Amino acid sequence: MVDPCTLPVRKVAGASQCDCVHQVETGPIAVRSCVRCLGTGQTDPRRDKTLKENRERRIPTSAEIQAFNGAYCKRVYASTSLDWRCPGCHRTKHELLRWKMLSKNTPNRYMGWAGGLHKHHDHDHGPRPVRFPETLMCEQCNSADGVAKRELRLPDDFSFSPSEISCFVIGTAHGWHLMNYLAAERLYVAVRPTIPPPPPMFWTPWVPS
Repeated sequence: MVDPCTLPVRKVAGASQCDCVHQVETGPIAVRSCVRCLGTGQTDPRRDKTLKENRERRIPTSAEIQAFNGAYCKRVYASTSLDWRCPGCHRTKHELLRWKMLSKNTPNRYMGWAGGLHKHHDHDHGPRPVRFPETLMCEQCNSADGVAKRELRLPDDFSFSPSEISCFVIGTAHGWHLMNYLAAERLYVAVRPTIPPPPPMFWTPWVPS
């Protein structure tokens, strides 16, 4: 079994050494000692772009928050209580709102408020038991599962649970998530051996003699 703490920092195109005094992590989940390099000492241009967007983000007024009806998630948004928090990023339903381009692939695109809610589930688990129950999450945390799997080239039949997603995303109220891919990779290596294999087939595969 691979020790998740020994996995090297992934090389990122355009990365440079962070100017922070960072602390090298010793645990299975990366220490978030620096929001720019996440304790690795290596910057990521994509993360720097997100940090810049979050610094320049628009904050909704109280009137805009009250006027928001959930957009394409109207029914779910209306049924979600005010004290609900996303189990991944721990933001409230009001903190999910962010100013972005809507209908961007159409001639009628426009700027507006968005804040989606989705039910996250164990994808493509096949015959094995599900690892976690279907859980309501913000759209960014729900998407973080697929983004991390594509970045790390993980199997399609694996899904991070909401509590696992909370270990590698950093949410910003009215902004965009930061992704800690090193933490996601170490987490996958740590939990993968605990996933039971599928049950045996009820027939014996034919093997040519």
